[in-house]
Amino acid sequence: MTATARSVVLALGSNLGERRDILQGAVDAIAALPEVQVMAVSPVYETVPVGGPPQPDYLNAVLLARTALPSRALLGRLHEIEAAFDRERSERWARARWTSTSSPSPARSARTRT
Repeated sequence: MTATARSVVLALGSNLGERRDILQGAVDAIAALPEVQVMAVSPVYETVPVGGPPQPDYLNAVLLARTALPSRALLGRLHEIEAAFDRERSERWARARWTSTSSPSPARSARTRT
């Protein structure tokens, strides 16, 4: 990490498919980015959806990291991770739709709680 690195906070959530595995896969994928250093990951919490059509409950977590990437570049890397999990982005601010063929990394349960 360079001297220009700054802290970033990322909110993660999943409400379809193997939610816990998807969250853990996202954490693992973010941690694998060479430009990003994950500093901490919150416990996982189950939350009810707010607004929109009827949908399953979410699992949510927050990740604290350090990066020197510009905000748009970081967003681009995060969108690439979403795409690797087959997220369909059909409308802006829409909930994620994960396909049954998504194959995230194996889950590490040490940081999860429901």
